[in-house]
Amino acid sequence: MASSVAIVSGGLAGLAVAGGAAAAGTAWLRRSPPYTRGSHAEHDPHRRDPLAAALRRGFASLGVTTYLGPDGDLRLERDGDRTLRDLILRPLAARVTAGAGRVYPGHEEPLWLLVELPADDPARAARGYQVLETQLREYAWMLTGWRDDELHPGAVTVVLTGADCPRHLLAAQPDRLAFADGTFADVDSWAAPAGLVPLVSEHW
Repeated sequence: MASSVAIVSGGLAGLAVAGGAAAAGTAWLRRSPPYTRGSHAEHDPHRRDPLAAALRRGFASLGVTTYLGPDGDLRLERDGDRTLRDLILRPLAARVTAGAGRVYPGHEEPLWLLVELPADDPARAARGYQVLETQLREYAWMLTGWRDDELHPGAVTVVLTGADCPRHLLAAQPDRLAFADGTFADVDSWAAPAGLVPLVSEHW
């Protein structure tokens, strides 16, 4: 993901248009700039608070790279203690609560959260997804989901990206809160329906 550019390929992207912590979320809303449709904030491992930085600039999507920590939690740096839950999911929940159910009040489009899972090997990525799925279930109320062959739009759409994205695990789930990033080869492919692969990206 660090060397790719994401392109929305229709389908889910179009459908998604339909349909303490609280104090920090309210403060963000007061400072929010105009929302910039189609913009993307790539993960910067040196930025201590990537979500806050992206929201201050009105970005429509944010990419983060994760690592499995020694405690099995998903971290935003290989040897640090910053977790996806603490820096991304929990603040997003506060933001959505303060924003009447949206990340950017007045804009129905979801925030796209691109999560690159641990990429050492497919098995490690699969373990990372198991951890992520458990955490996403805690925030199901704000997330876009796929259930009973139907899209259920939310304030945040989570897309798994990276070389070891476990697409086969997503495809096997009739009820899930994450989607898969694809490549240009997936455009118009029967194996990559919009309900599974709403986004494609390529290295540049």
